[in-house]
Amino acid sequence: MKDLRIAFNLLDHPKKIKLQRRCGQESFENLLRLWMFVAQTKPKGYLEGMSAEDIEIASKWTGEIGMFSKALIDVGFLKIENSVYCIHDWEEHNPFAFYAPERSETAKKAGKASAKKRALLQQPVEQPVEQPVEQPVEQNSNAVSTPSPSPFPVPNPPPNPNPNPNPNPNPNPNPNPNPIKEEDIEQSKNPDCLSDDNLNSDSKSVLKRKKAQKKTNPEVKEFIEFFYNTFFKKIGEKPLIQGGKDGTIIKHLLSSYELEYLKKLLLIFFASDDPFILSAGYSIGVFSSQINKLISGKGKGNGRNSSSTGTIRAEAGKAQSDDEPYPAPEVFPADEGYS
Repeated sequence: MKDLRIAFNLLDHPKKIKLQRRCGQESFENLLRLWMFVAQTKPKGYLEGMSAEDIEIASKWTGEIGMFSKALIDVGFLKIENSVYCIHDWEEHNPFAFYAPERSETAKKAGKASAKKRALLQQPVEQPVEQPVEQPVEQNSNAVSTPSPSPFPVPNPPPNPNPNPNPNPNPNPNPNPNPIKEEDIEQSKNPDCLSDDNLNSDSKSVLKRKKAQKKTNPEVKEFIEFFYNTFFKKIGEKPLIQGGKDGTIIKHLLSSYELEYLKKLLLIFFASDDPFILSAGYSIGVFSSQINKLISGKGKGNGRNSSSTGTIRAEAGKAQSDDEPYPAPEVFPADEGYS
C-alpha cells in the first residue's frame, strides 16, 4: 500500500489559498488527486510525457482547459524543468513515495535470497557410501617366512651387565610436570576469573566481547534506534551507524543529559535550517558537535522546514506501515556493538 504525506499547515498555506482564489474551492481536491496520481505512477515527481491537459485530466479538473495547470505553476505547486512538468520539492516533502521503487527492489532481492536459502536447506543431504576394505589374501598359509638379515646384529645371548644402562630410571614413561587441579577446572568455567595472561588471542577477543556486552547501556541502543527511524523519516535512506564510535558519543551525552531530552534535541536537529548542519549532514557526530547550539535555540534556523517538523515529531521512532516496516539498523561490522 502506498500513501501520501501532507504537512499539518497545508489547509492554511498561502499557496493553497491562492489556488482556490484562482480556480475555486474544489481545486484543492483536484490538487490532492494530482499528488495521489504522482505517488502511484510517477514516484520521482517528474511527469514525463504529460502535457498540461494530461495533468488536468489526472487531477479530475472539469473547468476551463489550461486554467488549473497554469494556476499550479503560478502559485508554486508545479514547475517546469528541461521542458518536463514536475512537482515542486517532491522529494523533500514526500521521501517515502520518492524512494518507493528502491524499497521494492530491495524487498524483491531479499525475497529471492530467502527463497534460495530455503531451497538449499530442503535439499536432501547425500550420505557418503562406505567402500569395502579389501582383505589381503594369503598365498600359502603353510609357507615359512624367512627373516631378513638385520644390518645391526643382536648378540645372542645379550651381554650381562647391559653396556648402556639408564642412569635415571622412571617408572612413568610420560610424566606430567603440571597436573590439572579440580579447582582450576571450576575456575575456567567462569569467564570473569580468567586471566588474560593464560589466554590466546581468540579467547581474549571472546572474553572482551562478553565483558563489553555486560556493560551495555540500554539507553544507548534506544537512542540509536530513535536516531535511525528519524533519519529514515527525514531522508528516506538508511543511515550508516558505527556502533563503537557513535555508541561512545551517545554514552558521553547520556552522562550529561536525560534520554528524553536528547530525543527532543534530535528532533530540533533534523528540523534545523542551520547552514553548517545542512552542509555537514545528519550524523551522530554532527549532532554532538552542535549540542550547545541546539540547547541555546540558535540551531533552529529560519523555519523553512517548519511544515515538515510536525511530521518528524509525530512519527519519529514509529515503524512504517504494516507491509513496509523500517529495516533494522546496520552497525559497521568493524565495531563490537554499542558501548
